[in-house]
Amino acid sequence: EDELLADALLLEDERDELEDPEFDIKCLLQEAEDDVDPGHSSSVKELDTDADKLKKKTAEDRTQAFHLRQNLSALDKMHEEQELFTEKMSVS
Repeated sequence: EDELLADALLLEDERDELEDPEFDIKCLLQEAEDDVDPGHSSSVKELDTDADKLKKKTAEDRTQAFHLRQNLSALDKMHEEQELFTEKMSVS
């Protein structure tokens, strides 16, 4: 139960880190501008700064790290279950 609670708290923290309302708003604004003036989209893309690219990259990195931690947690749990099963079988 403690492990599940710790995992739940970790997921809450990760969700907070992954949510970036400023990034979502920028994407929505850019889509709206593209719909209104399709020729304007190229100039908007040209204004993409290094900071914006870094934000996108770090968001991708955090997402990848989150998924890797999930996979590692699942593998750890499977390993523990396998050890318990093996231990149970050797006692029998």
